[in-house]
Amino acid sequence: MYRCSIVFMRWISLILFLGLTPSTLFAGEIACWGDDSFGETIPPAGNDFVAVSAGYKFSIGLRQDGSCVGWGFDGTGQSSPPVGESFQAIAAGHSFSIGIRTDGTLLGWGYNAGGQTDVPSGSNFVSVTAGDTHGVAINVAGELVTWGADVESQLDAPIGSDFVRVIASQYFSVAMHADGTLEGWGRNSIGQATPPTGVFVDYALGRLWGVGVRKNGTLEVWGTNNAGVNAIPAGNGFVSVGAGNMWGIAIDDTGRIWHWGEDGQGQSNVPGGTGWEYVDGHYYHGIALGIVDCNSNGISDSTDIKDGTSIDENPSDGIPDECQGLPVGGCCLQHGVCVKTTESDCIGALGIWAGASVYCDVSPCVDDCSSDLDGDGEVDVADLLEMFAAWGTCP
Repeated sequence: MYRCSIVFMRWISLILFLGLTPSTLFAGEIACWGDDSFGETIPPAGNDFVAVSAGYKFSIGLRQDGSCVGWGFDGTGQSSPPVGESFQAIAAGHSFSIGIRTDGTLLGWGYNAGGQTDVPSGSNFVSVTAGDTHGVAINVAGELVTWGADVESQLDAPIGSDFVRVIASQYFSVAMHADGTLEGWGRNSIGQATPPTGVFVDYALGRLWGVGVRKNGTLEVWGTNNAGVNAIPAGNGFVSVGAGNMWGIAIDDTGRIWHWGEDGQGQSNVPGGTGWEYVDGHYYHGIALGIVDCNSNGISDSTDIKDGTSIDENPSDGIPDECQGLPVGGCCLQHGVCVKTTESDCIGALGIWAGASVYCDVSPCVDDCSSDLDGDGEVDVADLLEMFAAWGTCP
């Protein structure tokens, strides 16, 4: 339901290997599903999106050129980003949106009754999230900065300088420390602001609950159990999660999307296929970002079948119909996941092309360790601090 957005500049691989799952990993295409009362499931065309964020009955997307576009409900201007601005991160809240410009400053638009678009000054922000009526950002020092309405102490963020990620929901927030542990604050009526102890590699917040991915790939939830939000899929192959009102979505290590929880408005109609890298949700609609588009027409391969049907002509080869005849092979993404796609799409996704004759089940990918900036054989807080020390304009 609520996710954060992290800037995607030269240190994106470091953030990824520290266990985070930022939305800005690659350029790809968007798929939406669920409630469509205001056009929430009709995203703009194109396969140049590097970030997406779902708000209440609207969504926003960030393109490679830094422009931000919105769709869905726009009653208070929440899905109408300012024209002419260049962003490096975005976040959609209940009825407002926040972006981090390329110079590190914040900009808000949409509903502002609680001061949620009156963003803090400064040009050193690296991550941002938007809740119902409040926002939270992380500066380059790793500190949390809050603003907006303070209905239930949601502005009383923890003190510290080792925060690497933060997510805001309805009157509460949860932040991740550099060691992968989570800390919450604000409304805690049913345990929603009290995440479990231990290390997580990804997490998301619903309206009264949260879900996280453990280092072993298993899912764990906390908070309310309305609508069966704790009926999580079994298994230990999950790499990313998203959350709606009382429903969850997760991506496994093949890039497949899973759903659980409430399903009154088509929330379970998730995009098919594999190659999905990021998911987000809000109330009753979901949004996903993926890379597999073999014919480069901007339409998700899972719905772009060559023969006009939803049946794969040759399912045993694992290649979408529209990719038949093209030089399709293995592509190793940065977290060790292998997908079948074309060489151009692989490179565009910041992947490593394994070759047209190399298939994922024969030659699995190995995790890259390019994020070990200090060369000690470990990707840890020291590498994050080294990246922060180098923050600034390149010569």
